Amino acid sequence: MEQRVMSGVRASSLPYLLTIMIAFLIGTYAEYLRHYLGLAVPLIFGQSPLVYVTALGVAVAAILWILYRGERTHEPLLVAFFGLLLLTWVIHWAVSRIHGDGFTYAVLLYGPIVAALLLKTPRKDDLLAALQVLGWGIVVILVGTRLLEFAGVIPMLDVGPDFIAYERENYWLPFAGTLGPESRWHGPFGHAARTGAAAAFLLVLAVGTKNRSRWVFGAVAIVTMLLASSRGSLIAAAAGVALIILFSDNILTRRVRRSVLFIGIGIVGLIGLGGVLMRNPTLTGRTTYWQLAIEVWQQSPLIGSGRGGMQASELAIAGSNAHNILLDALVKFGLVGAITAMAALAVAVALAIQAARIRVALPLGIISTYAVLGISEADTEWMAITLPWLWLVLAATLAGRVREPLPTPIPALSSPQ
Repeated sequence: MEQRVMSGVRASSLPYLLTIMIAFLIGTYAEYLRHYLGLAVPLIFGQSPLVYVTALGVAVAAILWILYRGERTHEPLLVAFFGLLLLTWVIHWAVSRIHGDGFTYAVLLYGPIVAALLLKTPRKDDLLAALQVLGWGIVVILVGTRLLEFAGVIPMLDVGPDFIAYERENYWLPFAGTLGPESRWHGPFGHAARTGAAAAFLLVLAVGTKNRSRWVFGAVAIVTMLLASSRGSLIAAAAGVALIILFSDNILTRRVRRSVLFIGIGIVGLIGLGGVLMRNPTLTGRTTYWQLAIEVWQQSPLIGSGRGGMQASELAIAGSNAHNILLDALVKFGLVGAITAMAALAVAVALAIQAARIRVALPLGIISTYAVLGISEADTEWMAITLPWLWLVLAATLAGRVREPLPTPIPALSSPQ
């Protein structure tokens, strides 16, 4: 039994990869319970559960990584992707220190995780399995949270009567008062936009998956997006699903020319976008945030103003980010930080396009969903793991690995002879 376990650890990247992922998901949920619901989840050495649970997982994963007999990817674009992630991490950390911004020890975990993925890159089959585990993890968190709220075990996130009245007036809420609360369901990720984004990725995974789990993923994703009523998440999910349908081998693409499908999807997309803009021309205040973000960035174009500078400006009304992935990087880290971050994203897109050309469309669906979400949200500073970042990295790595020839099987254990 012990020999069989050791064989699995040495032959597969899944043990170290899943250990990091599961620890991060547990830490994320514990942080939600502590920070948003005010439950008594302890701090350890002043660090939040997201930090110390993830750190424990990374420590265990480091042992498993050492035992794993993997090798570095030989796909040049994938190497460039990991290299840019590491460079961005260093630059953002250095610029944060210049600005005097505070950060948690989660920043120290980011670089080693990226380096581990580069030096012993997970294989295609392991990445596909990891995406399934990530999907099931999100299903458990979403469904489990709503059931616990229904049962009265945990309270629902309270957004206040004024905010509830605003949401009831400005959002379509088909499940209000039944499956959902009287307003939008902000869910286990602290905000309707983030909960909706988690569901958007889950729906894209459902469409790009051929096993039975897709029905569960799809059902939970659709219900969650309707509960959260996040327009950005709905648009991002639609973009990801459309690209998977367009570039994969399916009944539709076998019967209709892809050029016709492309035009049709484009027309439907423009009509939908036009409808959103007509109903909400400011994109719930985001156009104002973007204008303020440009003004703050122009005060220090090279290295930005940092998180502290952002909070000291009028842009503080936007909350913790500029609601756009590019503008957020420019405001906090300037050109030096934004260029490397956007270059990493561009390389991920290039990897996904190459994979889609050989009919592996799931990475393109996930990465396009990430990019569309980034138009109106910015939930990563490229210095710590976040849920959208995890989807991006798994998808980009998968896109790079599907183009590589299958490696020579790794012997699990040396022969006693």
